[in-house]
Amino acid sequence: MDELATPKRSNRNIPISGSCPYHVGVIVLGDVGRSPRMQYHTLSLLQDGCKVSLIGYTGTPLIAPLEEAASKRRQLYVIRVQPWTPWKVLRRTKVLKPFYYLLRFMELIRVLTYALIQMTTGADSDGIDCLLVQNPPSIPSLILSYLFCWFHGSTLIIDWHNLGFTMLTDLKESHWIRKLAYRYELYFSHRADGHLCVTKAMERFLRQTFHLESSSSSRKRSAIIQVLYDRPPSFFRRTTSTERVDLMNRLDTTNKEQKDRVLPSTFPAKDLTKPFPQQRGQQQRTALIISSTSWSPEEDFHILLDSLRKLDQNVRETNQQHFPRIAVVVTGKGPQKSMYENEILRLRPLLTKVDTMW
Repeated sequence: MDELATPKRSNRNIPISGSCPYHVGVIVLGDVGRSPRMQYHTLSLLQDGCKVSLIGYTGTPLIAPLEEAASKRRQLYVIRVQPWTPWKVLRRTKVLKPFYYLLRFMELIRVLTYALIQMTTGADSDGIDCLLVQNPPSIPSLILSYLFCWFHGSTLIIDWHNLGFTMLTDLKESHWIRKLAYRYELYFSHRADGHLCVTKAMERFLRQTFHLESSSSSRKRSAIIQVLYDRPPSFFRRTTSTERVDLMNRLDTTNKEQKDRVLPSTFPAKDLTKPFPQQRGQQQRTALIISSTSWSPEEDFHILLDSLRKLDQNVRETNQQHFPRIAVVVTGKGPQKSMYENEILRLRPLLTKVDTMW
């Protein structure tokens, strides 16, 4: 990580351990409050002594430590923007769909350019040493980040959560826009100085398909690829009884207020507020499993559904009367959500209850 974090432009040569002299820009082209990984990156950089400028969309509040740091405006500078969204009717029409993407692209260029200018003029006149960019979305964040780093002599690091071109799920693989998006992402992946990956599978893809194992940026410096797994921060803790009751009641209300539901609500809010039994033989509390997904072809959600079927079969065959009931809450939006919701409907005889939220 030290190698990834050392900017090329800096001549300060101070090791990153407790007193980092660098100014790092973190870019999330989305609701930054819904990107815990990038928020944890930001928190780690702050704890290391770095100055951080965080760019993202308005919406969900940041985690408490970042909100506190942002209010002081000393070490953390937060820039939140809200891009205009083109009319959705353009996206539904085959002939006008390219026009929709063009308008969307131009608007994202406008808001991100504005945010980058704000970052360099409003936070630190000394400039930005390093940019850490979430991918996807890759358009236009990769090209603008690269141009910014090229102009300022900064280090560019891409944090790969997924592949941008695969998010164009409403386009066929043979569509020219999807092919162009693939080549665009491939090209700018070779312009970065470092890469962080959420899984080893992503690392293998970058090495084998994007051929980043021999990648060098335009400044003739070998890129570094490193897997960085998600881990809970130190402020994670057990909830109190009062907090648990409040949370489950709010989730129950949110779940019931959803519009255009496919699945009827089965969220067992009351059961989830009960304390866990201390002795074998007592009435079992319902256990809660939460899973997020983008409901895309790249995420095979059948793995979870098949596991629930096997678990249900095992419990019934072995007559495990004290096995806890299970409630599964799945969050996220995506193109295959309705397909999976119809499959979940067919699971209703299972002991496990599945609800989709948000």
